[in-house]
Order: sequence, then C-alpha cells, then structure tokens
Amino acid sequence: MNEDLRERTKAFALRVIKLYSALRKPDPVAQILGKQVLRSGTSVGANYREAYRARSGVEFVSKLADCLKELEETSYWRGVHAASSSAGLKRQETANTPAEITSNRPEGSPPFRYPSLTEFLGPPHPVVEKVTSSAHTVWLDKAQTTGFRGVREDVWNFHIGGYQVCEKWLKDRKGRPLTADDLDHYQKIVIALSETIRLMAAIDTLIKTHGGWPLK
Repeated sequence: MNEDLRERTKAFALRVIKLYSALRKPDPVAQILGKQVLRSGTSVGANYREAYRARSGVEFVSKLADCLKELEETSYWRGVHAASSSAGLKRQETANTPAEITSNRPEGSPPFRYPSLTEFLGPPHPVVEKVTSSAHTVWLDKAQTTGFRGVREDVWNFHIGGYQVCEKWLKDRKGRPLTADDLDHYQKIVIALSETIRLMAAIDTLIKTHGGWPLK
C-alpha cells in the first residue's frame, strides 16, 4: 500500500470531521449538506484500504473508482454548501468537475465514464512481448510498434503496495494475447491512476489550506 496516500486519505477524513463539527447546529440545511460531506469524505480512505486488499485487477480498479467517486461527491456537496451560504444563493460553477456525478444519476441510467486518456496502437489482439515506456507511450513489443499512447510519466511510475501498477499488469500477461476487454481495462487503469494523482494533489492543497500536516 502507498503509505503516504494512506495517511493523506486519513488526514482528509479527519479534516472532513472537523469541518462537520464546525457547522452551525441550528441551520438544518447546513446539517443536511454536512452529513453528505461527512459520509462521502470519510469513505475515501476506507475504499482505498479495500482496494489494497482486492482479489483481482478488476476489483482493484473498481475500488479506486469508488475513491474517486466519493472525492467528487465530497467536492460537489461542499460546493453546494458554500453556494447556499453565500448571499442570494448564487449559482456556483466549479472547474474540472465531471459533467455527471455518478451517485446522483437516475436509476437505470449508465454510469459516468471518464474520457479515455490513451490511444491504442497496433493489431486487435496484441501479444505482450516486452514492456517498456518512452515518449508517453507504453510499448508491448521490442520493435515499439504496438502499445498505449498517452500514458504520462507520473502515471507510468506510480507505485501501490511496492508495485509499479502500469508495468506489472502487463508483465503478468507476458506471452499472452490481449483481448478487447483487456485493452479497455488497461486504459481504465491509466484513467484511475491519473485521477488518483490529481486528487492526491487536491488533498494536499486542502490539508495545507486547513492548517497543514501533521494534524494538530
């Protein structure tokens, strides 16, 4: 497990608890919105720990996606509370927010999907031969003609539990042809790691804004 991220998600949960405790008790709107923030904000770290105990790559990515969903939901409810507290309840629009919040989608509608960050180059069922990375492309063959273009260096180098995720997933499949589902799954891993890195930075900013680390 990434111990640094483990501590930061815990710190984030404690800050959310502190925020909820500071809300005006007589204000019913603040209490309702505060409970939403409290629920989603304290779920991030729990989901991260569950991701580390995942029994498969699919379950791992699913749990990381739950972390992202809870962080986005926390941001949404915090924004609603900030907007409701301002004069005239002015509408507040937040940059870099997905067009759809998964937790609020109508029942039966398809889940929110982050846009793909990568482009696959190569035949429909490539065989994993030699895994390397250069020029923001993860290559699957020695000749570097088949691979995933658009994988940032920080995403490629990201480690969880002592493993370099983007590299290990492919190396575990060395000598095997990748199916269409495999290609789609790997691109989802890239998305999940990219969002994890972005939200880690956001958590750092929130901690710094509210007094810094370690907690006092």
